[in-house]
Amino acid sequence: MTRTWLIVLLISLGLNLGLAIGLLVDRPAAPADAPPPPRGERWRHRDTPPREMADRLMRRRIEHMTRELDLDEQQRARLWDLHEQRGESIVGRRREQVELRRELHELLMSPQSDWEAVRAVMAEQSRVQAALDSTVVRIMFEERQVLTDEQRARYHEFVFPLQPGGDGPRGRRQGPGHRRGQRP
Repeated sequence: MTRTWLIVLLISLGLNLGLAIGLLVDRPAAPADAPPPPRGERWRHRDTPPREMADRLMRRRIEHMTRELDLDEQQRARLWDLHEQRGESIVGRRREQVELRRELHELLMSPQSDWEAVRAVMAEQSRVQAALDSTVVRIMFEERQVLTDEQRARYHEFVFPLQPGGDGPRGRRQGPGHRRGQRP
């Protein structure tokens, strides 16, 4: 049962990292009087996540890990090197996801939609997501190698804050009806 939860949490982590990168991308604001883009064109203005955003996100992650895990300078440098080696792979896969979403959207908005074409794009989306998840999990395993045994135990709390059964970080309940920091 624990292994199943770990797999579910790892997949969720991959999806959330992808979402976080997508949300943090700086997008130019449209003028207030600009008309909305025509149907099917709404996603064309969005740019894919640049490497600079991935670097900024990783700097924040390393800073947070330093506070939570008491990393030393050598560990910070090794984690940054790991990001330098693997970061482009994540950014590239995110770009693929964005393009596939655009392609799927165009297919679905087309009056001559072809089910086989839609199915092929969806299959490719699944392949790209699986590759992204695999890359994220590999990075997590490599990050753990940089840490001491004590830090690894805290790393698991840091990476997987939600425990099965609804407990949040450090045993706090999360969700509707639970105020932050209060015990039930």
